[in-house]
Amino acid sequence: MYGKAREAFLRAGDKRNALYAEVSRLRGQLPTLPVPEVSDRLSLYLDDPIVQNDERVRLRVLIIKGETDEDIDPSLSQRSWTEALAIAQKLGEAGWANRARGELGLVAFLQGDTNTAIVNLGQALKVAEASGDTSSVVRWLTLFGHGYVELNRPEQALDFYDRALKIAGTIPELQLPLMTYVGKADALVKLGRPAEAERLLTTALEAAHKERALGYQAELTLRLGLVALDRKQTAQALDAMTRAAGFAHTAGGEPHPGWDRSRAWTSAPVIEPLGRRRRHSSRGRFCGTEHGRTAAASQAARAIGRGAAGPRPHG
Repeated sequence: MYGKAREAFLRAGDKRNALYAEVSRLRGQLPTLPVPEVSDRLSLYLDDPIVQNDERVRLRVLIIKGETDEDIDPSLSQRSWTEALAIAQKLGEAGWANRARGELGLVAFLQGDTNTAIVNLGQALKVAEASGDTSSVVRWLTLFGHGYVELNRPEQALDFYDRALKIAGTIPELQLPLMTYVGKADALVKLGRPAEAERLLTTALEAAHKERALGYQAELTLRLGLVALDRKQTAQALDAMTRAAGFAHTAGGEPHPGWDRSRAWTSAPVIEPLGRRRRHSSRGRFCGTEHGRTAAASQAARAIGRGAAGPRPHG
């Protein structure tokens, strides 16, 4: 859709809207592209005279840049979301201003500022629900689901994940909410329902394959490996983790420093050699384009849950 729009605008000599469509198309391609490459391209867009002089186009680029850089450099993400917040407030874009505050809360946690994270994320969910910002509601509900999983309250976590998935099902661009699927699978495993977790992840993986979303395939395949490991299916776990590493290598992402790889590579002795091989490879360590964001969100949500800022789950 955005590709055709770009071509139409170019034929009409409308460079501004052609650029807006081009950037929007890039956002849709994020799951299929290497994260560092996308970040570099977005930096070039920010230097474009059109982007420098048109605040609405600049806001669009900053939002995508902020999302992208959460996976590789929280300080860069903070810079983008801070400017995006200022522009959104100036333009009267309350929804994007609230989204920026929430994302700055996640970035704050990555930088060690738990109190700011608790306040920003808690308020972001309340505002998103009140304003009908469904995309943000899905994101923040998922985050709180992670928090309840980390607090060993998986039954309550499932309520959040199911609410998020129900809402996501009504939004075409949110048909594959990776963090929600991963979180729900974790909750199911904690509840002793690994077969359900495996079916859920397999369904999501099939969708990711159709979309050619390499980063998503890496994350989902890794999670299938971890489920197999929990079920003491060592050979299947090793195979899945090897395939996941291949997806991640192709995707070209890098792991976030906050990602705890211990479960992936040291949960069983037979898995450890694979971990050593990957850590010493040219790419360094296993990575996925969403891995850092998922792990960071999980840790942030745990802090939020302990800070009593999270809402009560409801059906």
